[in-house]
Amino acid sequence: MLPGSSGETQFRASAAKGLQGMDDPVYGEFMRAAIARMQGMTGPGTRSIDVAETVWRAANDAAAPLRIPAGADAVAWAGEAG
Repeated sequence: MLPGSSGETQFRASAAKGLQGMDDPVYGEFMRAAIARMQGMTGPGTRSIDVAETVWRAANDAAAPLRIPAGADAVAWAGEAG
């Protein structure tokens, strides 16, 4: 499951705790720009129900893909990534 950003869940806080590499000479600038972009988003985010429905789908749909975006923002990011 690939959850988006949510104020309803603990994903944002959990991800921030494990975030590393902001000072990396190769990837640091990319990471800082990506984090700034996410923090500046004003569109729909991921809701708790989005996560629950995605978990249910992954557990019950044999044809579900290995990676499933959860939430409107995650779906948009997945579309941009191709």
